[in-house]
Amino acid sequence: MTSISVESVQPNLLSNKKEEVIYFKNLDVLRFVAAFMVVIAHGYEGFHGWIGLPSFFRVASEDVKTPNAIGKFFTQMFQNFGFGVDIFFLISGFLITYLLLAEKEKSGGISIRKFFVRRGLRIWPLYYLIVISAPFLIYFMNYIRLQWMNQIPSPNYSWYYFLIGNFDVIKTGQWMYPFAHLWSICIEEHFYILWPFVIAFVPKKYLMNLFILMISASVIARVCYFVFDPEHAWFQIYLNTLCRIDVIIIGAIVALIHHNKPINLKVSKTIRIIALIGFIWVLGVEPIVQWDTIFLAGVKKYFYILWVGFLLINFLFNEKPLLEFKNKGIFHYLGKISYGIYIYHNILVGIVIDNILLRYGPERISFGLFFLIYFSLTIVVSIISWEIFEKHILKLKGRFEVVRTTR
Repeated sequence: MTSISVESVQPNLLSNKKEEVIYFKNLDVLRFVAAFMVVIAHGYEGFHGWIGLPSFFRVASEDVKTPNAIGKFFTQMFQNFGFGVDIFFLISGFLITYLLLAEKEKSGGISIRKFFVRRGLRIWPLYYLIVISAPFLIYFMNYIRLQWMNQIPSPNYSWYYFLIGNFDVIKTGQWMYPFAHLWSICIEEHFYILWPFVIAFVPKKYLMNLFILMISASVIARVCYFVFDPEHAWFQIYLNTLCRIDVIIIGAIVALIHHNKPINLKVSKTIRIIALIGFIWVLGVEPIVQWDTIFLAGVKKYFYILWVGFLLINFLFNEKPLLEFKNKGIFHYLGKISYGIYIYHNILVGIVIDNILLRYGPERISFGLFFLIYFSLTIVVSIISWEIFEKHILKLKGRFEVVRTTR
């Protein structure tokens, strides 16, 4: 299996042939994996917060708080599945940078206007659908469960209209329904605003140095927040754009390397299996989000980023991947709708908890059944959104493409 499917020529040898299409075969599968991890993390957090541990994770059936050995492992793993956001960041940094480099090579420059239109068509329709619908969602949630919503202050909509909602969470220290998960979209939008100018005006030979400098600035920012603002350090380190954009830039570094010379790995399956098993084990025993020292705040996360980056690069560019997926199969389709999965899931989990789990109780709604309902509803809503809304808007992107892509 090749790492990238390109009609006529390799993407690093782009000419003016109209039939050239850039397509990274397994990128959609990775998008779904990232979305699925976040779905599990938030679903487990909701169940655990309202009900307690699932019955098979308890030391005793009547003790909803004390986990057995298996419960400790999987509870830590599910909490760490928020790492799926970092996978999204890696993918965004890689893909956006690669396409911009290809465009600059093909046409001699970057059409910043067309780039912003393409990104707007992909991100804004669903994002602003939620922002505009938020008052109705809040009214609905107040209607069905007043005491829960009364614990959460009303969101400041203007911050989300202007795509700076991550700084609103930093300011208030509150995760506000239905915006709690939109912080990552805001960070990606800040990257999109900056990046076409970087690729357009910085000579390619200086990009690597600039990327390393930007990552260093991110490390320094996290350390400074930890040292000088310990009261708010957690929210700053987790949500501040400068503190999180380094992961996106690591993806950009991979894109730059691949554009200079296509990556073609031949790491043995044995090493990759060991690396995958090792990473799964670490997810179950070690908290990723932990910033109690300067080292943890500043650099520890790169250990995980580089580890999972090794696995992702092998999945994309190794001649013999660990898993073969049929091109345009179910996982590729789920990857196409992964943005919808991410946007809708954290809204639907609250609705499922309120209207099903708490109404009928854990005696009738087990963790397995809860997750099945929650995940199935998320998938169904995302499919409907994709088929009747998103994909029709995305057809407009073709008018603004300089380098042709397909999904």
